[in-house]
Amino acid sequence: MSFKKLALPVVLVLLAFVAGFFIGNFLSSKSIARIPFLNDRNKIDVLLDKINEEYVDTVNMDNLVENAVAKIVDQLDPHSTYIPANELGTINENMDGHFAGVGINTIFYLDTIFIKNLVPGSPAEQAGLLAGDRIVAINDSIIAGKRLSEDKIIKILHGKVGTPVKLGVKREGANGDTIKNYTVTRSYVAVSSIKAAYPMTDNIGIIKIYDSFTNTTYDDFINAMAKLLNKGCQSFIIDLRMNKGGAFDVAVRICNEFLSKGQKIVYM
Repeated sequence: MSFKKLALPVVLVLLAFVAGFFIGNFLSSKSIARIPFLNDRNKIDVLLDKINEEYVDTVNMDNLVENAVAKIVDQLDPHSTYIPANELGTINENMDGHFAGVGINTIFYLDTIFIKNLVPGSPAEQAGLLAGDRIVAINDSIIAGKRLSEDKIIKILHGKVGTPVKLGVKREGANGDTIKNYTVTRSYVAVSSIKAAYPMTDNIGIIKIYDSFTNTTYDDFINAMAKLLNKGCQSFIIDLRMNKGGAFDVAVRICNEFLSKGQKIVYM
């Protein structure tokens, strides 16, 4: 066989290989390549590809994916929750037992925002705000009557340490409808989930772990129990009403304080 006769098939094979490579790359980026292998596991991928490539209007694919993931997780048990990346920082702050903000711990709202209580020693308390005050303006923008969501309010009041936030406040019985402005500088605010610890009788103490178990709850709990032991308490009531969960290992460590060695606490 001559060299020319041998070279022609080799060149054709190489050309076919190169063409197949580029066509494969092109199809792999398109939803059409997935359709022949469509099954229950990749329907969502194919659907998102089709929308991204062929839908008549421009679609924010990031938002579409986030909403789709949240809907999928909602179909699971009540204890499974999807946490978007933009909310994870706030959740981690709360789990660490502190947050960057002004220290308005609990708020509720009708047509305005009411301050139910303040974190002791927080920037808001030091600035002179009181429980019962109504916040009607933030940074000179009127918010009264706008019925902002709690998440929206938290995002406004939280922020970078050292940055100021201006609050327009009305106070019951003080200067009628006059709005008094307070400038509060955000800082790290420590929050304890131990909301109460006191003797109920001469030898029974009660400890209330409110809201959630955070990374500091165990140490706060041990300190509260030590104080009650010094007051003569021998038995304890642990009040978990309004506690929605939190750090798993912290809850286990607290249980371990009351159970004998070798007793099972929890299993999964």
